[in-house]
Amino acid sequence: AVDEIAQDWQCLVATDVDVAITGSDVAYVIYTSGSTGQPKGVLTPHQGVTRLVIEQSFMTLNSDTVMMHCANIAFDAATLELWGPLL
Repeated sequence: AVDEIAQDWQCLVATDVDVAITGSDVAYVIYTSGSTGQPKGVLTPHQGVTRLVIEQSFMTLNSDTVMMHCANIAFDAATLELWGPLL
């Protein structure tokens, strides 16, 4: 079964993908009920993530920084907790 799945995925592997992505393109979508109680998706652009982890002044992110991940992955605070240490 695993071999069959791997063979199915091999046809989807691209070795030369040429995709232009700008800062205003959507990086991810967070789904929330907000204040209305109605489900809706909030689009987060790449520039928002970049600004949060690179161009911020409220904390130092470098090789000496230690960060604990405590936010639910569905919450936007997880963005800093995940991407900050990776960058």
